Amino acid sequence: MRQQVQVPAVFEEKEAANDYILEHYRDLASRASNHCLSANKRKEWKDIAPALRQKVIKEANLSFFKTLDFDVKETAKIERSTFHIKNIAFQTRPSVYATANLYLPKIEGRLPAILVAHGHWAGARNAGLFRQVALGLVNAGYIVLTMDAWGAGERGSVAHQEEYHGGNLGASLFNIGETLMGMQLTDNVRALDFLCSLPMVDTQRIGVTGASGGGNQAMWLAALDERIKAVVPVVSVGTFESYVMNSNCVCELLPNGLTFLEESHALGLIAPRALKVLSALREDNPSFYHSQMLHCYKDAEAIYAKLGAKEKLAYELFDQEHTYSVEMLRAAVDWFDLHLTNSRKQVHRMEDAISKEIDQEVLITYHHARPVFVETTEHFCRERGSILHSKSLLDEASIPDKLKELEDVLGHIEDKKLRQIIKKGKEGLWQKVVLECTNNQKIPLLLYEPAKGRTTSCKVFFHGEGKEAIPLQLLEQAFEEGSTLLLVDLWGLGEQGSPAALKLDEHLPPFHTLARSALWLGRTVLGEWFSDIQVVYRWLIDQQFGSLTFVCFKEPSVAALLFSTMHNLKSLVLYDSPYSYIFDSREGVDYYNMSIHLPGVLYWGDIMTMAGLSKAEAIEFVRARSMSGRLIDLETKQQLEKEIAVLKARWDQEHNINFIIN
Repeated sequence: MRQQVQVPAVFEEKEAANDYILEHYRDLASRASNHCLSANKRKEWKDIAPALRQKVIKEANLSFFKTLDFDVKETAKIERSTFHIKNIAFQTRPSVYATANLYLPKIEGRLPAILVAHGHWAGARNAGLFRQVALGLVNAGYIVLTMDAWGAGERGSVAHQEEYHGGNLGASLFNIGETLMGMQLTDNVRALDFLCSLPMVDTQRIGVTGASGGGNQAMWLAALDERIKAVVPVVSVGTFESYVMNSNCVCELLPNGLTFLEESHALGLIAPRALKVLSALREDNPSFYHSQMLHCYKDAEAIYAKLGAKEKLAYELFDQEHTYSVEMLRAAVDWFDLHLTNSRKQVHRMEDAISKEIDQEVLITYHHARPVFVETTEHFCRERGSILHSKSLLDEASIPDKLKELEDVLGHIEDKKLRQIIKKGKEGLWQKVVLECTNNQKIPLLLYEPAKGRTTSCKVFFHGEGKEAIPLQLLEQAFEEGSTLLLVDLWGLGEQGSPAALKLDEHLPPFHTLARSALWLGRTVLGEWFSDIQVVYRWLIDQQFGSLTFVCFKEPSVAALLFSTMHNLKSLVLYDSPYSYIFDSREGVDYYNMSIHLPGVLYWGDIMTMAGLSKAEAIEFVRARSMSGRLIDLETKQQLEKEIAVLKARWDQEHNINFIIN
């Protein structure tokens, strides 16, 4: 029997080589970009800029803590002949502290200051590249503040252990209504508050610079905070259109961003203040190619020209790779000199200014045990998630209201229509079927009908690694039961996978590229799956299947559960589904891929809320797990059963929901 259950491919070799998602998403990105550019050109910039700024603040969930005490903790002071460095931590949000270094020139009077935002280099603020930038600036007479970005450097999960702050870890912030970009921007606004609080800082002469992800932060900070008078983003400016289906960190992701602005508009929000963009001719990231930068720059230049500030905008290209080189640093200092000191000083000998290396270790704020107030993503997400979960259980909203709110959480769902049904013959026990939609998407299916003939019931299988990963023993069991079976590859999975995305995700969690790209466009992966499931569901209803059971594995379990809140099903069997969106442990954070995240879901409810709203007659959670893949235990099972009882009573639901642990 096992040989008969083998799962064949539906697409022919030529069809399999196509990358529908790449083409479709790049087309959507192009359309969105053109719409933003044309829509924002129809009005006066001064009229639309405030609304754009507020929209960015909302989507990034930027928070402000203007009156919060900095509670500065100085742990060391390093003396040099012309400057000294303080190792510090200061409060950026209640009970949250950032680790930083403050470089202070030994010059009398109030001085200009520069905030330096690091990018994705090992060591974060203490990477050699950014120590070099800080040294060059302090030797040029600037007060300099460097700070570890949220989740990076000394703010990682484990003290003094290098960690990437993005991926599933950083994306977990979405589930509690935060963004990694917004967490960093909140820190950076507070860093600006801190600089303005220092008596030696001239608050009218503050600039910001950074490279790559740090350049991105520098741009956004200047766009949103007019206290920044001059900004130099380095190897970071391109177009938001180019971010779609290319490689970026989630810290560079603004959810829904491409639905209302392009990067030229972010640059335009800096006008009429001084902005100089530095780009590398040998850049290896297509999002930051100088050709993309020049495209963006042209539109930003038109905004600067309308405001009579064209001389405040400039760019420079360097025959460099993705870096913040000494040559780039010299150009940045010259720009800051011109716009923050109203003069051009003698050409700085940057090589001399940075020749005295500072041992990285002496710049560390906490050498041994890190204080608990240096917050981590793990702890922040777990604590905030638990609070939101508890609040959602008290929500007395009606079913229609909850479903309306859920539509907002899922993002835009494409209402795809069937163009044609393509039957591609039979292989073994399977009939190959392709549902071709009007948007040119092709959904591959394998249909099995028992020898006794088609039944009115059907078991539909979805797996988070594609239909080939469905356990064969479960298919064998279904054959023996005489069931009609349907195996489906959802968007981005199996034969619907994107070769381009798979290549980009090589060293990252699966769906890193697709999840980010979807969010830029106001979509979610779960929303894309919801849309596919809807197409399959409608086709099955048309085929006179009146009783449908969805059998799902891992991430698609959530999509099927969400779908069942709005559509009738006989039953749901969910294998290895998360039982809650509450973050539990850094260890195992990649058990689920990045398709699982839903911005703000815990403000709306949780997995049990979905189950409570479901129209399925019965739901079985088999081997339900935490967000880090830990199997449900008896105590958690009992707690979830209590939650379900409350929700069912609230909404007068009668379906059966069971948890199978073994």
